[in-house]
Amino acid sequence: KADLMKIDVHYTRDAVPVLSHDGTLKRTMNWNVRIKDKTLEELKAKGRFVQVGGYKGERIMTLQEGLAIVRECPEFWLDTKTFPKAPEFGWKKGSCLEVCLQEFEKAGISRNRIILATFNDKSILYAKENIPELRRIKHIYIKQISDGCIEINFHPGKLKNAKNIVSC
Repeated sequence: KADLMKIDVHYTRDAVPVLSHDGTLKRTMNWNVRIKDKTLEELKAKGRFVQVGGYKGERIMTLQEGLAIVRECPEFWLDTKTFPKAPEFGWKKGSCLEVCLQEFEKAGISRNRIILATFNDKSILYAKENIPELRRIKHIYIKQISDGCIEINFHPGKLKNAKNIVSC
Protein backbone atom coordinates (compact mmCIF):
# COMPACT_ATOMS: atom_id res chain seq x y z
CA LYS A 1 0.00 0.00 0.00
CA ALA A 2 1.40 3.39 -1.01
CA ASP A 3 1.87 6.27 1.43
CA LEU A 4 1.38 8.86 -1.28
CA MET A 5 -0.33 8.94 -4.69
CA LYS A 6 0.68 11.44 -7.42
CA ILE A 7 -2.24 12.35 -9.65
CA ASP A 8 -1.89 14.24 -12.95
CA VAL A 9 -5.10 15.71 -14.36
CA HIS A 10 -6.07 16.97 -17.81
CA TYR A 11 -9.54 17.99 -19.01
CA THR A 12 -11.58 16.60 -21.88
CA ARG A 13 -13.40 18.81 -24.40
CA ASP A 14 -16.54 18.43 -22.29
CA ALA A 15 -14.62 19.57 -19.17
CA VAL A 16 -14.28 16.19 -17.43
CA PRO A 17 -11.08 15.80 -15.38
CA VAL A 18 -9.20 12.66 -16.44
CA LEU A 19 -6.02 11.01 -15.21
CA SER A 20 -3.08 11.43 -17.56
CA HIS A 21 0.47 12.69 -17.25
CA ASP A 22 0.62 13.68 -20.92
CA GLY A 23 -1.68 16.15 -22.65
CA THR A 24 -1.79 13.91 -25.71
CA LEU A 25 -2.40 10.17 -26.01
CA LYS A 26 0.39 9.50 -28.51
CA ARG A 27 2.88 7.93 -26.08
CA THR A 28 0.40 5.97 -23.97
CA MET A 29 -2.26 4.99 -26.51
CA ASN A 30 -0.49 5.48 -29.86
CA TRP A 31 -3.32 7.87 -30.76
CA ASN A 32 -2.14 11.32 -31.78
CA VAL A 33 -4.87 13.44 -30.18
CA ARG A 34 -4.93 16.03 -27.42
CA ILE A 35 -7.14 15.11 -24.48
CA LYS A 36 -8.72 18.57 -24.49
CA ASP A 37 -9.88 18.05 -28.11
CA LYS A 38 -11.96 14.93 -27.38
CA THR A 39 -15.03 14.31 -25.23
CA LEU A 40 -14.89 11.71 -22.49
CA GLU A 41 -17.22 9.51 -24.55
CA GLU A 42 -14.84 9.67 -27.53
CA LEU A 43 -11.83 8.87 -25.36
CA LYS A 44 -13.56 5.93 -23.66
CA ALA A 45 -14.81 4.53 -27.00
CA LYS A 46 -11.49 4.54 -28.86
CA GLY A 47 -8.64 5.01 -26.42
CA ARG A 48 -6.80 1.94 -25.10
CA PHE A 49 -3.38 1.94 -23.46
CA VAL A 50 -0.60 0.29 -25.40
CA GLN A 51 2.08 -1.60 -23.49
CA VAL A 52 3.46 1.23 -21.29
CA GLY A 53 4.83 0.28 -17.91
CA GLY A 54 2.32 -2.14 -16.40
CA TYR A 55 -0.60 -0.98 -18.56
CA LYS A 56 -2.08 -2.54 -21.67
CA GLY A 57 -5.62 -2.26 -23.00
CA GLU A 58 -7.06 -0.13 -20.18
CA ARG A 59 -9.19 2.91 -20.93
CA ILE A 60 -8.56 6.43 -19.73
CA MET A 61 -9.97 7.02 -16.26
CA THR A 62 -11.79 10.02 -14.86
CA LEU A 63 -10.50 11.66 -11.70
CA GLN A 64 -13.70 10.52 -9.97
CA GLU A 65 -13.13 6.88 -11.02
CA GLY A 66 -9.51 6.99 -9.92
CA LEU A 67 -10.25 8.54 -6.55
CA ALA A 68 -12.88 5.86 -5.85
CA ILE A 69 -10.09 3.27 -6.15
CA VAL A 70 -7.33 5.04 -4.20
CA ARG A 71 -9.25 7.18 -1.72
CA GLU A 72 -7.78 5.34 1.28
CA CYS A 73 -4.27 6.50 0.39
CA PRO A 74 -3.02 8.79 3.19
CA GLU A 75 -1.78 11.60 0.94
CA PHE A 76 -2.12 12.88 -2.63
CA TRP A 77 0.10 15.02 -4.82
CA LEU A 78 -2.12 16.77 -7.36
CA ASP A 79 -0.79 18.24 -10.62
CA THR A 80 -3.50 20.04 -12.57
CA LYS A 81 -1.90 20.21 -15.98
CA THR A 82 -4.38 22.82 -17.26
CA PHE A 83 -3.94 26.09 -15.44
CA PRO A 84 -4.63 28.80 -14.42
CA LYS A 85 -7.86 28.80 -16.41
CA ALA A 86 -9.49 26.94 -19.25
CA PRO A 87 -11.11 29.55 -21.49
CA GLU A 88 -12.32 26.81 -23.83
CA PHE A 89 -14.71 25.79 -21.03
CA GLY A 90 -15.62 29.36 -20.13
CA TRP A 91 -13.83 28.90 -16.81
CA LYS A 92 -12.31 31.70 -14.83
CA LYS A 93 -8.89 31.74 -13.23
CA GLY A 94 -8.41 28.89 -10.77
CA SER A 95 -11.35 26.82 -11.96
CA CYS A 96 -9.27 23.81 -13.01
CA LEU A 97 -7.81 23.44 -9.54
CA GLU A 98 -11.16 24.14 -7.88
CA VAL A 99 -12.90 21.43 -9.99
CA CYS A 100 -10.26 18.89 -8.93
CA LEU A 101 -10.61 19.83 -5.28
CA GLN A 102 -14.39 19.38 -5.55
CA GLU A 103 -13.82 15.85 -6.91
CA PHE A 104 -11.56 15.05 -3.95
CA GLU A 105 -14.24 16.38 -1.59
CA LYS A 106 -16.94 14.23 -3.27
CA ALA A 107 -14.67 11.20 -2.75
CA GLY A 108 -14.43 12.00 0.98
CA ILE A 109 -10.80 13.15 0.78
CA SER A 110 -10.06 16.19 2.93
CA ARG A 111 -7.80 19.02 1.73
CA ASN A 112 -5.27 18.34 4.45
CA ARG A 113 -4.41 15.13 2.53
CA ILE A 114 -3.76 16.98 -0.75
CA ILE A 115 -0.61 18.76 -1.90
CA LEU A 116 -0.49 20.76 -5.12
CA ALA A 117 2.71 19.54 -6.83
CA THR A 118 3.49 21.26 -10.12
CA PHE A 119 5.99 23.05 -12.37
CA ASN A 120 3.42 25.76 -12.99
CA ASP A 121 4.20 29.02 -11.17
CA LYS A 122 0.69 30.35 -11.80
CA SER A 123 -0.83 27.32 -10.11
CA ILE A 124 1.40 27.71 -7.07
CA LEU A 125 0.66 31.44 -6.79
CA TYR A 126 -3.08 30.97 -7.29
CA ALA A 127 -3.21 28.36 -4.52
CA LYS A 128 -1.08 30.48 -2.20
CA GLU A 129 -3.36 33.50 -2.65
CA ASN A 130 -6.77 31.79 -2.87
CA ILE A 131 -6.45 28.44 -1.08
CA PRO A 132 -3.75 29.10 1.54
CA GLU A 133 -4.55 25.92 3.47
CA LEU A 134 -3.54 23.84 0.41
CA ARG A 135 0.08 22.77 0.70
CA ARG A 136 2.25 23.41 -2.36
CA ILE A 137 5.36 21.79 -3.89
CA LYS A 138 7.26 23.32 -6.81
CA HIS A 139 8.72 20.79 -9.28
CA ILE A 140 12.16 21.49 -10.71
CA TYR A 141 14.07 20.30 -13.78
CA ILE A 142 17.54 18.85 -13.40
CA LYS A 143 19.66 18.28 -16.49
CA GLN A 144 23.29 17.45 -17.17
CA ILE A 145 24.86 20.33 -19.12
CA SER A 146 28.42 18.97 -19.43
CA ASP A 147 30.55 16.19 -18.06
CA GLY A 148 30.11 16.38 -14.30
CA CYS A 149 27.94 19.52 -14.35
CA ILE A 150 24.21 19.77 -13.79
CA GLU A 151 21.76 22.64 -14.02
CA ILE A 152 18.83 22.85 -11.62
CA ASN A 153 16.12 24.95 -13.21
CA PHE A 154 13.37 26.35 -11.00
CA HIS A 155 11.65 28.27 -13.81
CA PRO A 156 11.57 31.29 -11.52
CA GLY A 157 8.74 33.21 -13.19
CA LYS A 158 7.16 35.21 -10.39
CA LEU A 159 8.41 33.06 -7.52
CA LYS A 160 10.61 35.06 -5.14
CA ASN A 161 14.24 34.04 -4.70
CA ALA A 162 14.04 31.20 -7.26
CA LYS A 163 17.19 31.05 -9.42
CA ASN A 164 18.78 28.49 -11.67
CA ILE A 165 21.77 26.74 -10.11
CA VAL A 166 24.73 25.22 -11.95
CA SER A 167 26.87 22.73 -10.04
CA CYS A 168 30.06 20.95 -11.19
